[in-house]
Amino acid sequence: MNFSNACRLKKGLSLILIVLMVVGMFSGCKKNNSETEPNTTPSLNLNMSDTSAPTQETVPPTTTEPIVYNENMGTVTNQISVRVIPSKDANVTAYRYALVECDNMELGKQQAIIKQLELPCAALVYSGGKSVHAIVKVDAPDYTEYRKRVDYLYAACQKNGLTLDQQNRNPSRLSRMPGILRGERRLFVREIHFGTGRHGLAADWEHLPPLADPLIFGVLRKGHKMLLAGPSKAGKSFALIELCIAIAEGKPWLGQFSCAQGKVLYINLELDRASCLHRFKDVYTAMGLPPEHLKNIDIWNLRGASVPMDKLAPKLIRRAQKKGYMAVVLDPIYKVITGDENSADQMAKFCNQFDLVCRALDCAVIYCHHHSKGAQGRHPGAAAQQGSLSSHQGHAGQARPCRCLRPGRYPQ
Repeated sequence: MNFSNACRLKKGLSLILIVLMVVGMFSGCKKNNSETEPNTTPSLNLNMSDTSAPTQETVPPTTTEPIVYNENMGTVTNQISVRVIPSKDANVTAYRYALVECDNMELGKQQAIIKQLELPCAALVYSGGKSVHAIVKVDAPDYTEYRKRVDYLYAACQKNGLTLDQQNRNPSRLSRMPGILRGERRLFVREIHFGTGRHGLAADWEHLPPLADPLIFGVLRKGHKMLLAGPSKAGKSFALIELCIAIAEGKPWLGQFSCAQGKVLYINLELDRASCLHRFKDVYTAMGLPPEHLKNIDIWNLRGASVPMDKLAPKLIRRAQKKGYMAVVLDPIYKVITGDENSADQMAKFCNQFDLVCRALDCAVIYCHHHSKGAQGRHPGAAAQQGSLSSHQGHAGQARPCRCLRPGRYPQ
């Protein structure tokens, strides 16, 4: 019995010793990790004051808030320390912007009214609560002028149904930082640079936007419109076919107007398919050009199947959306014309369809139209068409005479 008790005591002591060794080993690892791993928590101190550094007594307490950026910027899960210093009107040195905020209506309605007023906004920020913050450009030279412009701005918003928070009139009023979490809601920028203010000549004078690249040098730019007008049998269709070939091959049009090379869509509204194809081959032969870039020319034959332009435009956009055309040519437009040709108002609506195609496809739209002999083309409808054009080619008496259509150049 004594021997048995001694064995049990020895085993118990061995077990206790093993447990103590394991505990000591883990505690040592934890200590080493805490000593070797650096503190990676970032710290960001924002000092908004333009005066000298504050003393120890005047430093406000440090607050800690979580920050999460949007998906394009990644996600930050660490805490960022932000030192909050109260802003004062006396610290403002430039009176460029004012804050517009309304929190007594739904967010969509707030944004709709702000956009309808065409306020010159630098940014529209979701506040994470009941409102959006519109940062409106006022560009006041001093505080006195700033107050006048803000009073006018607030009165205009109030008159149009946007009840604003009157506490945001002072120039030191701040918006919220996009990307930050406010509770469980993330702040973000809804839109930037919109409204009438950004179109002012003074604002863009030093940084003018670049012009569109030329399509027909000296005549037409990409994304613009051109009308080729003339009497019946003047050779307008042949001239447009030659233009399609000149753009496809990157050669001069009519022997004198250099063209950028690219893809072109020719919409044939008048000829049967066989006659149209033969005309293209005849013009290639007359120009003396080898057909090296036929893939740059697409033909859409719509003889007998044409529809008014307001119905053709959506179909054209869907068909050509991803084709990368530099130009779309319609020959002739009387097949798709809508409304009274002698009405300026109806012709203006008709020409708006070409603008729609230009914007949607980012290409030039070129079309031809005929006029009778004599002083035609001077009715209100013709004036509306010419007024909407970037370029107008025609015979004598028109905006730009085209004397390059030589009789007998192409087969009849």
